[in-house]
Amino acid sequence: PGNPEIAHAKELGIPCVERSVMLGYVQRMYPHSICVSGTHGKTTTTGMITQILEMAGKDPAAVIGGKLPLIHGYGKSGTGDNIVVESCEFSNTFLHLAPYTSIVLNIDADHLDFFKTMENLKAAFRHFAELTEKRVIANGDDANTRQALAGLDKEMVTFGEGDGCDYTARNIRMLRPAFYGYEVWHGGEKLADIALSVPGRHNVLNSLAAFIAATLAGCTA
Repeated sequence: PGNPEIAHAKELGIPCVERSVMLGYVQRMYPHSICVSGTHGKTTTTGMITQILEMAGKDPAAVIGGKLPLIHGYGKSGTGDNIVVESCEFSNTFLHLAPYTSIVLNIDADHLDFFKTMENLKAAFRHFAELTEKRVIANGDDANTRQALAGLDKEMVTFGEGDGCDYTARNIRMLRPAFYGYEVWHGGEKLADIALSVPGRHNVLNSLAAFIAATLAGCTA
C-alpha cells in the first residue's frame, strides 16, 4: 500500500490490479486457454506446450515462468485461439483463472506456510480443476492428484506409466546420458515416438502432458 506509484495511481483514480487478477483477465481474452498447474514441472510443461503450438503454426499467447528460447522471452501475445498459462497455486493465485483445459501435473507438500495442511492444498487444486470449462488433464500415477480430483464432474484425461491411464508412456529408455525417449500410447494404439531434448526422466511425464494438451488443441503427431 505504501508504494508511491500505487499511491499516486489511487490519487488519480487509476485502477490498480494485482498480477494474478490481471492474468485472469488476459487469459479470458482467448477462447482456448491451457492452464498448467502442479507442484513440479509447471514451467517446463508450459514451455513445451507453447513450443509445440508455435511450431505447429497456431501462434499461441503464453505466460511462462521461465525463458523459452524459441520465442526469446517469458511469454508472448498471439493471434490464435490458444493461450498457455503457467498456473501457480501459491496464495491460491491460480483460482483467478478460468481454464478451458487445465493440467494437474502432480501435488506435493509445498507452500505449507500458506496452505498449512495437505488437505487444504489438495482442496485448492480441486477448486482449480472445478473452474475448468472443457477438460482436466491429470497425472493418473500421482496418488495426491487422484485423491484431490476423485469424483470430479469434468471430462478427465489421465496420463502416466500405469495401465489405468488414458495416455501412457511405454518403452521408456535412455537415448544418451540423462536424455530419454519413449512411446505414447492411447488405449491400445501407439500414437508417437518421443525423443526428449531436455534432460531428466521426470520430463517423460511432463512431455506426455504437453503432448496430450497439444494433440487435443488440434496438433498432429
